[in-house]
Amino acid sequence: MKEAVIAVCVTVLLILGYFLMKGFDRFLDKNCKTEKGENNAAEPDCVIIDCNMPDDEIMKEIRRFRKSHKDAKIILSEDADT
Repeated sequence: MKEAVIAVCVTVLLILGYFLMKGFDRFLDKNCKTEKGENNAAEPDCVIIDCNMPDDEIMKEIRRFRKSHKDAKIILSEDADT
């Protein structure tokens, strides 16, 4: 009799665990998709422009960045390796 009760309890726990993990998996899937969508849609906070770019490309990149960042600041610096 004890073995039957233990077998039923273990079976019930396995079934409950299965449904609990299935719900948890859906929750994680939903959050992962949301995070991926936010990361893809987010604009970068900074832009690094190489000195080898033509002037018109540099201006185009600056204009594109300023459209989404109204209070943009331009900082010019020289790389220590050059």
